[in-house]
Amino acid sequence: MQTAPHPADEERRLLALQRYGVLDTLPEPVYDDLVRLAGHICGTPMALLSLVDAGRQWFKARFGLAVDSTPRDVAFCAHAILERGLLIVPDALRDVRFHDNPLVVGEPEIRFYAGAPLVTPEGYAIGTLCVLDRAARTLTEGQQEALAALARQVVLHLEARLQNLQREHLVRDLLEIRERYELTVRASRDGVWDLDLVRNTVFCSPRALEVLDLAADQADAEVFSWRRRVHPEDAGRVREAVDGATHDRRPYSVEFRWRLQDGEWRWIKVRAAFQQLGDGTVLRVVGSIVDISARKENEEQLRRVGQLLAASQQLAKVGGWQLDLGTMALNWTDELYRIHDTTPSEFVPTLEAVLRFYPGLAAGRIREAIQAAAHYGAPFALETELTTATGRQIWVQWSGKAVAERGRPTRIVGALQDVTERYQAAMELRAAKEAAEAASRAKSAFLAAMSHEIRTPMNAVIGYANLLAESELSPAQREQLAVVEQSGEALLRIIDDILDYAKIEAGRMDLERIAFRPAELLDAAATLLRPRANAKAVGLTVQCAPGLPAVLLGDPGRLRQILLNLIGNAVKFTDHGSVDVRATWHAATLRVEVHDTGIGIAAEQRELLFREFSQADSSTRRRFGGTGLGLAISQRLVEMMRGRIGVDSRLGSGSTFWFEVPLLVGSDAMLEPVAPRVAPPVEPPSQRPRVLLVEDNAVNRHLATRFLTSLDCEVAVAENGREALERLTGTDFALVLMDCLMPEMDGFEATKAIRELEHGTGRHCPIVALTANAMPSDRQRCLAAGMDDFVSKPFRKQELQRILQRWIGRTDG
Repeated sequence: MQTAPHPADEERRLLALQRYGVLDTLPEPVYDDLVRLAGHICGTPMALLSLVDAGRQWFKARFGLAVDSTPRDVAFCAHAILERGLLIVPDALRDVRFHDNPLVVGEPEIRFYAGAPLVTPEGYAIGTLCVLDRAARTLTEGQQEALAALARQVVLHLEARLQNLQREHLVRDLLEIRERYELTVRASRDGVWDLDLVRNTVFCSPRALEVLDLAADQADAEVFSWRRRVHPEDAGRVREAVDGATHDRRPYSVEFRWRLQDGEWRWIKVRAAFQQLGDGTVLRVVGSIVDISARKENEEQLRRVGQLLAASQQLAKVGGWQLDLGTMALNWTDELYRIHDTTPSEFVPTLEAVLRFYPGLAAGRIREAIQAAAHYGAPFALETELTTATGRQIWVQWSGKAVAERGRPTRIVGALQDVTERYQAAMELRAAKEAAEAASRAKSAFLAAMSHEIRTPMNAVIGYANLLAESELSPAQREQLAVVEQSGEALLRIIDDILDYAKIEAGRMDLERIAFRPAELLDAAATLLRPRANAKAVGLTVQCAPGLPAVLLGDPGRLRQILLNLIGNAVKFTDHGSVDVRATWHAATLRVEVHDTGIGIAAEQRELLFREFSQADSSTRRRFGGTGLGLAISQRLVEMMRGRIGVDSRLGSGSTFWFEVPLLVGSDAMLEPVAPRVAPPVEPPSQRPRVLLVEDNAVNRHLATRFLTSLDCEVAVAENGREALERLTGTDFALVLMDCLMPEMDGFEATKAIRELEHGTGRHCPIVALTANAMPSDRQRCLAAGMDDFVSKPFRKQELQRILQRWIGRTDG
């Protein structure tokens, strides 16, 4: 058996076959009839319409044969498509090409074959119309011509079939295009219109009719006379645009206002193009129409916003700028021209040109800020001086930030504002602040000086009253002496209140954070005031609720001051009943309430309680006295501790003053250990301790000497620090009582000199400050200078006795 080779044009032949789209399709009567007709004409029991594919022959129509295809390598038709005429095999058993072919030696036992190739108009043989017989035979000349003619008819039918398929596809495509067009027209905001000048007809899509506010039957009349519905203000511009485009036969686009049926106006945009003949004759005009009213409204709003922005920039003296990092092109708004005293016609902004308006250092700062923004994306804001084009000296603020695209800065946008007025105001404010601070310092210095000057004579008043109280006095004298002591104490309280308020007002009040026992603090405050309450037969109790921590962290000194003020007021304004102090702990907050059964406070008077130098009413001040600063100071202290203070009261029914402060819980380990007492010098029991009193005021020197002598001390005196150093040379003293402010050499210098003399000797003489400077900062200064303790004037004999006991172990008196 010989397998037929492939034709030289096999690839194109297969493409020609596939173009017909007939492979593996259902039977069609026309082809079946042609196959039967071929069999009848040729007198054969079998006839086929065979199409040769790449690997098979497939039968589009068959007569007398059951199978629908065979492999190509055994197909007689594979040989027939190599010919341009009929292929006739009279006896396959005698033909070397087919004698052992499976279709010959087996079913269907083909002995005779005659096939006419199916040749396309392009010349490709895609298959055959063939007849077959199981017996050897031949065809007459007429039969051969008929078979060839029928093969040509098959090809004509295939071509017709292909054209029908193409026509169906084209129609389907046109229908799809039309549907797509109609959907697009319906979905689009644009309306479509078509003016046929040959037929004098108008087509308007539904959207076009909607935009024009027309009914379908109005389209012809209205479109041909459309100009009469154009707004008068737009008519000239529209006529010029349309007539010019019509004359030049070019498309046009024009926007104008269109009158609606109700007389209102709508902004529309019309686009149009002309269809014309070669001689220029216009056949039709087609175009689109869209309602642009919303866009026009937005444009108007943008215009107004732009005007507002420009006006705002002018009022705020701020303009915007943008620097393109690729081209280094600088753009800025009109306000920046005004700030620089120039105009767009006079100045073209570039970075280097703009920097020339700024002094050297200022230009460098701006350049560095822009470079940092360009390289690292860092935003910036800086104030600098500017010399305008007219020579004005102003201050401006530059601010900017980088805008990144695809991860890298591509431009810098920012603002520049004239801040001259703000800068000048800041300078004036700074000067005023400095003046106020200077005044505050002067006031503080004045108050400190006044405190010192008042405390010095008050020391003599209270001290000598204290001495007189130890002498033999008549009842009347003792009563008068008590008045002197009480007046002195009242004056001291006034001085202390004024100093505290001045420190708070000046912001120089510092709070400590040390560990303390709240229960002991409350008991100590109540203990100080209990004698006053007992004198009035008023009970004074302290109650600590369960859960109150044993140790807290805060400023016990200032808390004690608040407690003394609130409890003291409660005792002062309570004549009968009791004063109860209660402390609770909740949500990390200490709450203290001071309840009294006193006179109470009217609602309209409560707001005056925490004002400086105020009391509930003038009669209260006349009756009970006081500066009116105690509650104001307490409120300021509580607020400094981030707490709250208040009062609940009713006239005639007592009051409850309370405060809350947030505190941290401490532990016993945090408590400061009791300062070790300096061991007193070893002296014979009968020897009186020698005390050096350094004091420049004669009255206070005499008073302190009397106190110390009565306490069985041997007293030496010095009027200033220099004399004290001389006295200490060659003489041992058990204690030095040192005034601070003295002529020649003050107490601070003297103390430092004494400590230098003691350095390396192993000796340490206790030095106690005895001064009219009573502020906490004064105490710190004394300790920093080398003093061991601090007593403020006015002092009492009991305080000197405490000092002697602490530092030299003497308790005599």
